[in-house]
Amino acid sequence: MDREFRCAILAEAGAGKTEELRQRASVLAGRGKPAFFIRIEDIEADFYRALEIGEEAQFQTWLQSAEEAWFFLDSVDEARLENPRAFEKALRRFAKGIESGAHRAHVYLSSRTYAWRPREDRRLLDEILFLAAPQEGEGGEVIQQAEPQSALTVYTMRPLDEDRVRRLRHPLVFDAEIPHQITPKTSVKARCSLSNSPNLVINGRKRSSGMFGIGS
Repeated sequence: MDREFRCAILAEAGAGKTEELRQRASVLAGRGKPAFFIRIEDIEADFYRALEIGEEAQFQTWLQSAEEAWFFLDSVDEARLENPRAFEKALRRFAKGIESGAHRAHVYLSSRTYAWRPREDRRLLDEILFLAAPQEGEGGEVIQQAEPQSALTVYTMRPLDEDRVRRLRHPLVFDAEIPHQITPKTSVKARCSLSNSPNLVINGRKRSSGMFGIGS
């Protein structure tokens, strides 16, 4: 998941999404990467004070560079508690802040499942932070599309039950289930239930080194 440029991560309360995003931001920042953990509900009031991991000076340096950066925004449901439009307003403020470097920004949003509106929120994110998904053919050549597809991918995290805990004890055991993964083309991919976090798994790719595949 570390290579996703637009990503929403859905989970129920207590699944560990906030700590997972905060940890990934810390790991990347510790490696000298431009990485930021941001509370969505605080963005509109003050963009820079909303940064819990990352500093204004680091953000400005990234903005003027050609580097990629990682932004972990938590969480959609908290932003909507007081005002249903608060999430949209904060997202627009965020998009304006990263505008000149938006094509270099990996943006991850977290939300409780009940607060995520599949059609409306996908449309909103594509309106405000649209990025075309790269399309590669055989041999790795880039395919030109008449109508670019969105890079936005949605993942769901599941709490572990006893059976998944047992399977996690063996690092090479794959979950045989085939989940529905929400993507711009609604594809179906095999899931590997591997996690560094003791209370969750994610419907996505093999994560023997963490949800985002970047180690810990």
